[in-house]
Amino acid sequence: MADQDCNDIILFTSTSKLSRSPEENHYATFQSLRWKHELSDFAITCGGREFKAHRAILAMKCRYFTRMFRYGYVEFVNNRVELHEDDPSLVADMVKYIYADTAFHITLHGNHLEKTLHLIHFWLLGDKYEVNGLTSAIEEHLQSCFDSEEGDWTVQELLRVIDTVYEYSLAPASRLRVLLIHYLFHRAETRSTVQMLRDEAMYDELRKRPEFMLDMSIRGFEAHETFHALRDTLISLEEKAGRWDKDSRPS
Repeated sequence: MADQDCNDIILFTSTSKLSRSPEENHYATFQSLRWKHELSDFAITCGGREFKAHRAILAMKCRYFTRMFRYGYVEFVNNRVELHEDDPSLVADMVKYIYADTAFHITLHGNHLEKTLHLIHFWLLGDKYEVNGLTSAIEEHLQSCFDSEEGDWTVQELLRVIDTVYEYSLAPASRLRVLLIHYLFHRAETRSTVQMLRDEAMYDELRKRPEFMLDMSIRGFEAHETFHALRDTLISLEEKAGRWDKDSRPS
């Protein structure tokens, strides 16, 4: 793994391709409004931090708040929402992204794994609150993280990525799960994923993650040759552990 460092990435917003003329594009005022607290009419609180905001902008760029304001949730009446379960630093970045005109800069700290996990958690937050364009903007950088030469993680690091994705992305068809599975099959064809799966301890760990194993199997049918390579590896491990009758081995 790489040493600790940091780097900036740019996330383009869903409004970045809109016309910049005043008649057609009012988004240019969002960034300046963010600091005009006297005009704010809503507050987002998280982990002891408070973020002043504007209902109109939140409703325009975030479907979570659209529903809240449209149907008169108690938070709408109280003019504030408390996000109890979320990381305040990520919420701060989410608010900055909502108010960004065309692009948002985010600084990633730590080694390659930590940067990847940070982007995964930011993706999950954007998906949870349905922020327009945020997940799509992050996916491009996640793909770069997965494709990087630094992406050859150890067994424990890979398990940590899998657990993070599958613990928090609840929908079986989650785009985040699709990206992870695609990454693993790409690595199986070009790098060391198959060799890693040959490790019996690794396979025993994966057996504890049935949703992941199911997604890998489904993806395998879509990549026939890679699937058979992985299937043969998994069956061999089953036979070695005495959990598969050799006479019933599929051809």
